[in-house]
Amino acid sequence: MKINRGNTRKKKIITISIIVIALALAGLAYAIITSQKNSAISPSTTTDSSSDTASDEVNSDQDESIPPNPNTPDKTPTQYDKANSDDSKSSSSPELNAVINYKKVTNGALSLRVTIDKRLDTGSCELVATRQSDAKRVSKVADIVPNPSSSSCEGFDVPASELGTGTWSLKVTITSGELKSTLTESVAI
Repeated sequence: MKINRGNTRKKKIITISIIVIALALAGLAYAIITSQKNSAISPSTTTDSSSDTASDEVNSDQDESIPPNPNTPDKTPTQYDKANSDDSKSSSSPELNAVINYKKVTNGALSLRVTIDKRLDTGSCELVATRQSDAKRVSKVADIVPNPSSSSCEGFDVPASELGTGTWSLKVTITSGELKSTLTESVAI
């Protein structure tokens, strides 16, 4: 009796081919849907008409549909801010939108990361931290780092020993050519 092995081999090849094609189609569909969702959502921010004075009012009109930042994939920037700071504020010029997407005191330093919604090849980010109890000020400057479709500030890591304990108001001013954006937050150390 002769066993026909050619049919089982052909069946395996056909089955594997169908699985590979199905996976490729599923990946393509996912990429298209994700791309459409991200392009359909537009961020909403507040216009900062004064360059150096920050308003003390919390922006209650912020849109909860701001697209997620790649560094915080499960939360929109607004959700992250509300989850981590009760008095979080952000204000930007219409041309330049940015968000503080990471703010934490760890390993003896205040770490702060900022993401900008468009690619900028040059510019700077200035952090001014002011302690609320005695108005002590600490200032740091970082360059803007371009990413493929956005930019970020190089990052701020301020030693806690340089700041001291207390509640600090943080103001990050992003400048690139004529574009300017100001973000404000507070943090307790």
